[in-house]
Amino acid sequence: MGYAYSRKYNYIINWCAKSGCTMFRRMFLELHKDELDTEPKNLWHLIELDFCLDKNKEKNEIPNIYLVRNPYKRVVSMFTNKYCGGNGHSQLPKKFFLSKVTFRMFVLKLNELKKENKLNKTDYHISEQSHNYKSNENNYLIKLEEFDEKIIKVYKELNLDELIPKIETFLINKGFINERKINKDEENVYDKEFSVEQKIFPDYKYFYNQELLDLVYEIYKDDFLNFGYEKGEI
Repeated sequence: MGYAYSRKYNYIINWCAKSGCTMFRRMFLELHKDELDTEPKNLWHLIELDFCLDKNKEKNEIPNIYLVRNPYKRVVSMFTNKYCGGNGHSQLPKKFFLSKVTFRMFVLKLNELKKENKLNKTDYHISEQSHNYKSNENNYLIKLEEFDEKIIKVYKELNLDELIPKIETFLINKGFINERKINKDEENVYDKEFSVEQKIFPDYKYFYNQELLDLVYEIYKDDFLNFGYEKGEI
């Protein structure tokens, strides 16, 4: 799990890969780039190098905002954007091999890694969102699916009202980065073989049958329980 810390306002944002992290980091940078002496090292992906926690600070004693995502959608995103997705995206084939590039085979591989206690060690794109997460009174959880309606509320609770105009401007202009183009004509593709170069996929729900819904729940059960997601609901 990555994080970025604002020294000026003394709070932290936390994210996991495939859980809206690019958008979240982009927002944080828009809010706090004036805290930097120089241009950030990497506009979207490495802001944690520019916004490190002070050595004399304890992370769990500072307000922490966590962005999380429905595990069912997140697993589809892992497959379509990190096993497939083409050049610059398909990173997971370098970490493990699928005999057939199907969603079912992908989920079975995740299950195998979970049973071997390797899920959180193989690649950060597939690690559990709950990995290294500890619940405490300083935590503020935001579900990606509710981001626009909850983010301002959290900043008000943190008494960071002066940042809210910037957040409102960001929400107007941000637009979610589409992870893939949607082909609305296709259904039930959990056993369809894809190319790792493919970039066009159907909606999330078409990747699941009941067996895969149950299996993903077992693999990422801690995420479902810790972050209040329901079994079987995509």
